[in-house]
Amino acid sequence: MQTKTESGAIDFNGSGTLSLQLREILENKIRNRELKIGEKFPPQEQLRKIYGVSNHTIEAALAGLIKEGFITRRPRHGTVVINYRPSKQAELKKNSSICVVICTNPLVKETGNPAIDIILTGIERKINESSLLLVYKTLDEGTGPDSRLDFGDKEKDIAGLIVVGNISQKHLSIINRTKIPYALIGDPYERSNTDKEVDVVGNDDFQSAYLAAKHLVGLGHKRIACFSISFKRYFWEIEHLKGYKQALKESNIEFNKNLLIESNSNNTGECHAAMNKFLDKKLHFTGLICLVNINLYFAALKAFSEKNLWVPDNISVVCNQQFPGVASVSIDHKDMGRAAAERIIERLINPQWKPERVIVPFKLIEGGSTKKI
Repeated sequence: MQTKTESGAIDFNGSGTLSLQLREILENKIRNRELKIGEKFPPQEQLRKIYGVSNHTIEAALAGLIKEGFITRRPRHGTVVINYRPSKQAELKKNSSICVVICTNPLVKETGNPAIDIILTGIERKINESSLLLVYKTLDEGTGPDSRLDFGDKEKDIAGLIVVGNISQKHLSIINRTKIPYALIGDPYERSNTDKEVDVVGNDDFQSAYLAAKHLVGLGHKRIACFSISFKRYFWEIEHLKGYKQALKESNIEFNKNLLIESNSNNTGECHAAMNKFLDKKLHFTGLICLVNINLYFAALKAFSEKNLWVPDNISVVCNQQFPGVASVSIDHKDMGRAAAERIIERLINPQWKPERVIVPFKLIEGGSTKKI
C-alpha cells in the first residue's frame, strides 16, 4: 500500500517529522527525474503553500538534501538539483579528479580554437560546483613527451576526461587506451564519425554561415562574398559552405563561386594578401561573411582601407566570432564547457547514462559593421 510520503503528500498524523517527510518527497521527485539536474527548486514560499508547512520545516528538509548531495544552494543562484544519486556523487568526490585533455596538432594549429579559454572557464565553474578536482593535460600528435597520456600514480584518481582542442583520431586512439570515461567538445577534425558511445558537445557549423548570410540578405544584400581559410579540407569548412549556399538558395540568389575567398592560412598577412587578390578582380559585392576567426575580419579591414572601401558604408561584414561592435553569429563557449562537464559527471554517477550529442546554438548579434542597402 502506498504511503502518503510516497504519493507526494505529507501525513500530518504520521509518526515521522514533517521535515523528514518533506525531504523524502522532494528526494523522490529528484530520483524520478521530476526535478532534473541543473533545474531550480520552486521558491520557498511556493513550497510552503504546496505542502502546508512552515519555513522552518522547509529549511530543515532542504538542509538534509544538501547534506546528502542532492542539491546545492548559492546566493543569487537559488536552490539547484546537482545529482540524482548522491551516494554515487559522494563517493566520486572523495578522491576524484576530472582531467581536461587539450589536444594539439601542428598541422591545424593555425586554425586552432580561439575560444579555448572561455570553454575552460565553463568547465571550471561546473566542476567547482560539484566539488571535484580539475587537472589539465596537453596531448600532442607528435612524438614528444606530450604525445602520451600518462597520469603516473595519480591515474587512480582520474574519474573522467573532457577532451577539447584540435581532436584527431590519433588523439582518440590514445585516450581510448586509458579506459577512462570521457566527453568530447567537438568532433575529430577528420571527416569521420565520433564513437556513438561518447558524449559530444558541439555547434552547428552549417547554422553559423547560414545565419550570417540570412542577416545580410535581410538587409538587402544580394552580392555576398564569403571569406574562409578553406571550403573543402575539414568537415566544418564544408558545412560552412553548405549553410552559405542554402541561405542564398532560400532567397533566390544564385550562388557565385567567384565570391568565395580562401586564404589557406590563419596568418594575418596571408589573409590580407588573399583579400587583396580578391579585390584586384574588381568583382562587385556589398556584403562579406568572415568565417573561422576574427583574424580574417581585421585582414579584410586593412585591405579595404587600402582601396578606400569602408565598413559598413561600402561593405557590410558579419563574422562568426564575437567582437565588440561587429555583427556576428556566435555561441556561448562557456555553455559548451559547462555542458561537457555536466555530461561526464552524469556518466559517472548515473547507471542509466546514455551518450548524447549536445548542440549549443549560434545566435545573431547585431553590430555596427552592417547596414541596409
